Amino acid sequence: MPSDEKIEGYKDFGRILADHRNLTQPIYRKPLYKNPKAFAGLFLILAIFMLVFWTIDKDAKEAKDNKGKAGHGVENTHNVTPPKFPEPLTAQLALPAKAMLEDFDKPQRLSLENGIELNFPASSFEDSNGQPIHGAVDVKVKVAQNPAEWIAMGIPLATQNEVLMSQYILDISASQEGKPVQLVEGKEIEINIPTKQANTPSVFLLDIPQQEWKMVDGASVEKVTIDPKKLNIGDGFGVVEFDAEGNPIPKKPASDTAVAAIHLFQIRIPALGTFALAEASPQNQMVTQANTSFVDTKGKKMELRTVYGLPQAKNTLQIFHPKTTAHDFDLAFMPGTASEFVAFLPDGRLANSSAIKFNEEKTEHQTIEMQISDAPVKNLKDLTQRLANF
Repeated sequence: MPSDEKIEGYKDFGRILADHRNLTQPIYRKPLYKNPKAFAGLFLILAIFMLVFWTIDKDAKEAKDNKGKAGHGVENTHNVTPPKFPEPLTAQLALPAKAMLEDFDKPQRLSLENGIELNFPASSFEDSNGQPIHGAVDVKVKVAQNPAEWIAMGIPLATQNEVLMSQYILDISASQEGKPVQLVEGKEIEINIPTKQANTPSVFLLDIPQQEWKMVDGASVEKVTIDPKKLNIGDGFGVVEFDAEGNPIPKKPASDTAVAAIHLFQIRIPALGTFALAEASPQNQMVTQANTSFVDTKGKKMELRTVYGLPQAKNTLQIFHPKTTAHDFDLAFMPGTASEFVAFLPDGRLANSSAIKFNEEKTEHQTIEMQISDAPVKNLKDLTQRLANF
């Protein structure tokens, strides 16, 4: 039996009744619909919550839609990630290389059909650890002299710092059993290039990580004159005949030449890599134009892989990749000069524009009309012929 004190403790019926009312009656003395302030506060909280939810949901839908659209309400099926640098657009456009597999423990000479000659000193190469390379070394040289060949190499001549007016681009690489080798420090490759140019150019090296051309430290260019009557096979010109204007004619005996003198650029470079024999024009002569669109002759926006700028009267090439979509490009122009533009469609067809002249004020959004070819580009020869016909 509980004690009398415990029983008396449960006789406080007022407290028990208060607890009962707290459980069964509303907290507010007035119903919510009869309390305007409480009702307005609750409505405001719900409205803010719904607005935040609607904004987040709208942004998510727009982000999803933008993955499949080009920002202009047009489907974007083109991956706009820039390609590797440098890299040809297709395997069919790859520029062929002149290869020589020889023992470079002794001096070697590589003669090309366009009259270019490369002379390597004895013991030219070492591995990445600085150890001398002995035995056969595979040397490959690519030469590019025109826009089609520059496109085939995937190399722009207009970069962030300068525009190059190129005469030749040479890509020189070497390997032994598939492993790259490098030129021994202090050794130089001598390159002889026939020329009719009056100005002596500079030598630039393509910095691939930085994607720009840089002057080559230690390189030299000298213009020399050779009497063709004194040439023989050992001079390296036995595979070339020069016509009366000084142009090389492949696979002819040098002793039959009719020209009075052969003019050469004699270049010495201290490394392997991609080199340009060119004159530089400052980049500040260019104007940036953002968000340029390209359309076909019917006004339909075009989806392009890469756009190439070919300024007239300038021996140079500009390469532009899509920025955010396959329809948007940021192009740069040289004020006062006319440029033609060519581009590849995803199916391999070629598009080209007429010559367009820009000035310093022409920086607003532009739409450029392009003519589209009927058939895809087959190979480098086909591309060369098409560019010549533009």
